[in-house]
Amino acid sequence: MLKLTLRPGEFIDIGENVRVIFSGGSANNIHLLVDAPREINIARRRLENILSQTDEIQYAKEQCNQWQEIADYMELLIKGGGKRTYDDDNVIEVPKDETPAYLEWILWRASLAIDHMVNKPYEVRGFKLDSDFLPVSAAGGGKGDLYCEFNDFTILTEVTMSTSSRQEAMEGEPVRRHVSDAVLKYNKPVYGMFIAVKIDTNTAETFRHGIWYARGDLKQRLDIVPLTLAQYREYFMAMFRTGHANPEKLRELILLCETRRDILNAPGWKAYIGNTVDEKIKRMEKGPLVSKSKELPIVPPGANICHLIYGEGRVVAMDVYFPEAKVKDKKIPYLVGIPDEISLYADGKTILHERYGEGIIRAYVVAFQNEIIPLCFPKVFSEGCVKIL
Repeated sequence: MLKLTLRPGEFIDIGENVRVIFSGGSANNIHLLVDAPREINIARRRLENILSQTDEIQYAKEQCNQWQEIADYMELLIKGGGKRTYDDDNVIEVPKDETPAYLEWILWRASLAIDHMVNKPYEVRGFKLDSDFLPVSAAGGGKGDLYCEFNDFTILTEVTMSTSSRQEAMEGEPVRRHVSDAVLKYNKPVYGMFIAVKIDTNTAETFRHGIWYARGDLKQRLDIVPLTLAQYREYFMAMFRTGHANPEKLRELILLCETRRDILNAPGWKAYIGNTVDEKIKRMEKGPLVSKSKELPIVPPGANICHLIYGEGRVVAMDVYFPEAKVKDKKIPYLVGIPDEISLYADGKTILHERYGEGIIRAYVVAFQNEIIPLCFPKVFSEGCVKIL
């Protein structure tokens, strides 16, 4: 090793392009200036970046074995932060003033645990990590939180710690815009998951409609399902407990939750999503034969149908029986949408009318080419006589 003594202002030349200048300091703190071509610094940064990305890929591979810890972090976030002690040497913590960053971080880890993504772990996230793979801060604005790209589809996950009535104002527009941008970017189906500790009903209503106009007034109907963090946590754990941890199970949940967005109001849709999560967990844990009751068919407003005898027709109304009303049998318009005074329950057959109370759907009225006929519900729709087009 060559040892040199330098005075302030003296320098060392390394090769032809690098000069190291000693500018002073103390015994424990010296100041060096390095004069070198730009490409040397760039090469060094690239090497550091490659090493960091390699470490992150290895970290991602380990997450499938850390699913219980990931679920425990979610539980702490549901409580607003705090610590969990496993033993003297094993403690996890979510600082109460850093919950937004930790929410993005733990759902990123959950996505890595589920795996099968075609993009790299550092391409999924928008937030920064420290050297221990802990979150430094939440992602900045302008893009979505987590982009998980799979072979056949992409899931964009958006998260928030907001639980107040301001949730819709803060998240409704940017979440739809981010999903819209992703739909235009990826040449495959894009699904949105909005995850929060609590889902405000107005937020659910915004995503239930899911309408967004992209550039050039291109109308899009976006697929965005709102889930509470508790619902996602239970489903996440069930996937790993039963050996079904794969992205297809997430897509199945999203698609099933979306089936009734058009016929339920926001409170009803939230209830249906909760019931759907519970039912999917039961089916994973006990098998598909656990449910003895057959789910009722979904009949959207103004649905076009095909009857085996009468041919094609369109749903224009429904016959409802109101046991508490003075006139118990009533015909409710059902051509262009659900009337404002009506809420449809998640079971698909019960409604709540502002004036008449609860009612049971007995038939859907269908206009065929030559006649208008009430078709008994759910019998005719469940026996294969009718196909919804």
